[in-house]
Amino acid sequence: MKKKLVVILFLLVAACPFFSSQAKAQYHYEWGVGVKFGSPWASINAKYFLNHHKALEGLLHLWGSGVGITGLYERHFMIDAAPGLRWYLGGGVHTAIQGGGRQSYNPYSGSSYSQVYLGVDGVIGLEYSFEKYPLALALDASPLLNIVGGPSFWWNTGFAIRYTF
Repeated sequence: MKKKLVVILFLLVAACPFFSSQAKAQYHYEWGVGVKFGSPWASINAKYFLNHHKALEGLLHLWGSGVGITGLYERHFMIDAAPGLRWYLGGGVHTAIQGGGRQSYNPYSGSSYSQVYLGVDGVIGLEYSFEKYPLALALDASPLLNIVGGPSFWWNTGFAIRYTF
């Protein structure tokens, strides 16, 4: 299942240039679509900048018998000594639904029971946007707390690759 998900996500990222009428490279982009790899899974990832310093990020997580959605609000800060590099922090919410059974391990809670989860998330990270290519790379850490379906605490780390336009 994981291999199929990674292949599908790779194809989605590879197809992104065909969905944009304008594929010019930019240090600051408006939209970014791609994949975020990390613990414990790979996620479909999209980021939209409201302005040069504020962004919304959405993640769709898929695993064996469940699905999760995370929405984040982020504040970005330029690093003057390194054009294209910025650091960011923010917060948001997540929800996840998991079926029961042997293959139903939910990384949000560390359990294998059927359940619905709802909680809050934090994020801090670094992102680099290439000047000559419509590409952004990000590395971040995201602590999360399940309120419904918990309480339980989880720590995610991620590496994102996004096509930017």
